[in-house]
This record gives sequence, structure tokens and C-alpha cells, in this order.
Amino acid sequence: MTSVGAISLAAIGSFVVVLLVLVRRRGVTTLDYYLAGRRIGVATNASAICGDYFSAASFLGVAAAVYASGLDGVWYATGFAAGFVPVGLFIAAPLRRFGEFSLPDFLGQRLDSDAARIGAVVVVQLVIVCYLVPQAVGNGLTWELLVGVGMFGLSAYDTGVAVTSVAIAGFVMFGGMRGTTWTQALQFLFLLSVLAWLTGAAIASGFAYGPSVARLGAEPLRNPVETEDGWQLQVQSSALRPDEPARFDRPGARYDSIGQFALVLTLMLGTAGLPHVMNRYFTSTSGRAARMTTVWVLGLAG
Repeated sequence: MTSVGAISLAAIGSFVVVLLVLVRRRGVTTLDYYLAGRRIGVATNASAICGDYFSAASFLGVAAAVYASGLDGVWYATGFAAGFVPVGLFIAAPLRRFGEFSLPDFLGQRLDSDAARIGAVVVVQLVIVCYLVPQAVGNGLTWELLVGVGMFGLSAYDTGVAVTSVAIAGFVMFGGMRGTTWTQALQFLFLLSVLAWLTGAAIASGFAYGPSVARLGAEPLRNPVETEDGWQLQVQSSALRPDEPARFDRPGARYDSIGQFALVLTLMLGTAGLPHVMNRYFTSTSGRAARMTTVWVLGLAG
């Protein structure tokens, strides 16, 4: 294990233990455990939602998509942020005002149907499984990079997946919604600090957009392509045109205008289908606070 890995592991472990102790000092009722007593403030809830939303898939995946596809990758970030517009207009306040504990409870009571509740439970579990897979991959890769040591006869990657899964399950079990809320809020602040540091470092090193585009435009583009022999980098002509005015759909070769619209619309509507994000609105103090939380999320995510 490297010194950086040991320090990272010790810091994360200490943070989790301290936060658990602070959370467990408070009296815990059913409402406290599942919804933090519906007393989470606007700024804290917005930060927690951003921490939930900016997962390994979105935080690292969007950067990779922009790197590989140019403007085509930017539309993913646009759709992720724009998805909170319909949530704020039509979903956040009604969810909170109804006073239920989860999306299946809300749909079951709203439609007065046990079938709707059961169907919602099935859909929620499917979404969670699909969402957890890339998070587990990110956990394994992070452990492999920072710690680099396997345990219990497992590889470093498998150890990362197992250890983080057990740790997260234990934290949720003992900390409840209040513990997870503060964890996600602090996680978002950490990610925001990383972005600010990267931006400052780029500016300090003399980065300038125009010269960088000109330099990259003169080089061939290498995109990963799946072949019979596996994934290979294929040389393609660069779509960057520094000598021409910037246009709406450049640099971008993967989607046309209809494809861009369809992608953003899908991401916008998909946000409302993320149960771990929507469930946070049940922790707001009121319907108005839930709507204001969405406004804060738009400001932070934008």
C-alpha cells in the first residue's frame, strides 16, 4: 500500500467513524431514521442531492465523454442539470406535501392502488441495481488506484468493491437518512473543491482555450473502436476548426440536431426516475422548501 493510499484510507475511515458517532448521539425515531425527521434545510439538502447525483458515473463519465466526443459529451452534462427543471416545476413540492416515506408509498396512496405500489417497488429496485453497478466499478477502481492491496484472497479491485459495499451498507444501517445526508453533502463539497482546484491549476499553468483548441485541432483524433481483436484506438480526422466561427453542433459528430434533442430530453425525464434522488425531497421541511432545494440544485449543478 502506498503512503497516499494509507492516508486516504485512514482519512475516509476516520471521517465515517466521527460522523456515525455524531449522528448516533441524537435520539432516533422512525421518522428520524428514514427521513431525518423532515428537518433537512434547503442548502444541506441541495448539497446532498448533488452528492447523490454526481456519482462515479456522472462525475467521471461526463469528463470522459467530453474528452472522447467533444460537444456530444457536453450534452450529457446539460441533460443531467436540466433534468431538475421539470422536477422543480411539477414534482418536488407535491412529493413533500403528500407526506409519505418513499416513491412507492406516494404512488400507492396517490392512485389508491396496491398494484401501483408493488409495480413502483419493482421499478425502483431495477433502477437501483442498474445505478449501483457503475458505482461498484468506480469503488473498485478507486481502491485499486489508492490502496492497491487485496484482502481475503481477493484482488485489489474485488476487495474495493466488497469493502466499500459493506461499509456503505453498515453506514446506512447505523446512520439512517441523517447520516447519509451529511455524507452526501460533504462528498459534494469535496467534488466541488476538486473542480475548483483543477480550474485554478489550469489557469495558473497558462491554459487558454483558443490556443489549446488550435493545438488539439492540428492533431489527429483517436477514438476507441471495438474490433474483432478487442477495443483499439482508431485515428480519425479532428472535428475542431479553430479557424472557423463556433457553431451549435461543433465539435460533434456523433449526434445530429434531432439526436441532441432526444438525448437531452431523455436525460431530463430520466432524472425524475431516480428514486435515490427523488426520495430526498421527503426530508425537506415543507413543499416550498423542496422547490427551493431544486433551485439551489440547479445553481450548484449548472
